[in-house]
Amino acid sequence: MAYRLWALIAESNTFRSLPDICVTAEIISLEHGYALMPITNALAAHLGDNGHLVFDDHFKHLTSGLRVLAKTLSMHGPVAYIEAEFWGPFTKQAANVWWKGHNNFGPVTEEIMKDIRSKFIPHLPLNRVLKELDVPTEDGRDCTDTLRLREHLSTEDWNVER
Repeated sequence: MAYRLWALIAESNTFRSLPDICVTAEIISLEHGYALMPITNALAAHLGDNGHLVFDDHFKHLTSGLRVLAKTLSMHGPVAYIEAEFWGPFTKQAANVWWKGHNNFGPVTEEIMKDIRSKFIPHLPLNRVLKELDVPTEDGRDCTDTLRLREHLSTEDWNVER
């Protein structure tokens, strides 16, 4: 089973300042007042940055247009960009946080075997950046579970009514 998620995550009110250029973006409400903006291929193409990658030694999909968008939104609250892929026995996660237009945390990247993943869950990039956003943990669950980020298997699946 494969899993893939590319998204911006922030407190819901941060996305209220979304620039007009992002009319095709969908904002999905998450738990605890957070929201997710799936970075679909259509949205990335709409941003029109010709695929110029940023931090390409860490990220496979973070383009200059997405970085500008994250930095712009971060003027209203911290914004995390995440990439997560699980395929076969492998897990790859990469993440970054912007706050007030500046790189605040990251980029952080991790590639590990899935069978040992449970030992490292709190230290994986997604949980680290979600902690930077003050996402709470509850009932022994990690930040990823608190926000229910494993609810869908692909980025495009988030664009359905929840």
